[in-house]
Amino acid sequence: MKTYPTGSPSLLKIASHMPRKTDYYFANPLRCPNSLPQKLTVTELCVLIKDKCFIVYTGAGISASSHVPTMKELEKSLRLPEGTRVFLTELFLHPENLNAAFMKFCTAAVRAHPTPAHTALHRLTQKRNICILTENIDLLHHKAGSSPLSPHSEIVRSISPHDLQEIDYIVCIGLSNDDCGFLAHYKKKNPEGTLIALDLQKPSYISDKDFMVPGDIQQSVPALTAALL
Repeated sequence: MKTYPTGSPSLLKIASHMPRKTDYYFANPLRCPNSLPQKLTVTELCVLIKDKCFIVYTGAGISASSHVPTMKELEKSLRLPEGTRVFLTELFLHPENLNAAFMKFCTAAVRAHPTPAHTALHRLTQKRNICILTENIDLLHHKAGSSPLSPHSEIVRSISPHDLQEIDYIVCIGLSNDDCGFLAHYKKKNPEGTLIALDLQKPSYISDKDFMVPGDIQQSVPALTAALL
């Protein structure tokens, strides 16, 4: 994690380290709006994946109960969805507004505690040596003791098609959209690969051939961990 010498984090420095649009996407984000995935119970999911190779990909939903703003909420407060020109205008004319918005997010993240799902995933990764991917920047996985990888990290970017074909399942937890296209990239390189979503509602990327475990992930993830261990 980058640190800054004095005062509040520099928004200019933060912006300079954000992925460029051309770097952000693995592929066009996966969308299956009218799909009907097969629903599973936690017990059925455990039977399905217990002897298989799988990784975990978490989204903002895993942190929702900790009351940390989501990445989309942070971007909106920084006016990033309005375009680079609006962001830079605000940065130079009213930097105090952006600084206050960013510090509000940082304060919430610092004060927040890992959820039961974060803690359960850490136990699972310790025992099963399972990789966690996340774009969350609230550091709650780290507070739970895990060392998640960003989809944009060099190690993930360098994963070969052969390695992706070795992954039977990607278990998506609280991930509502395939924002950066990593799931689309996985499906393209591994057509036999399957996605499994744990969430309250059906995410946009789940197809008819994929699976879903509907319900509160703060209950289902600890239950899954207990069953697998």
